[in-house]
Amino acid sequence: MELSEQAIKLLTTSGFDQEFFKNLATCKTKKEAYDKTEELYQSFFKKRRYSSFESYRVVRDARITQKR
Repeated sequence: MELSEQAIKLLTTSGFDQEFFKNLATCKTKKEAYDKTEELYQSFFKKRRYSSFESYRVVRDARITQKR
């Protein structure tokens, strides 16, 4: 089975973040955007990437802080 370009992007932290920020444009809350991103990830890989929105937020914020 060959993975789509979108699925391959979701495997990277930057790709997951990009999808999350894209979803923010159409979602009412950050949690809703996260849930939509996580659902897409699950559609490809049949499991969650992060255990919760809080878990994703902590990891993402740590990554952003390290880049500064």
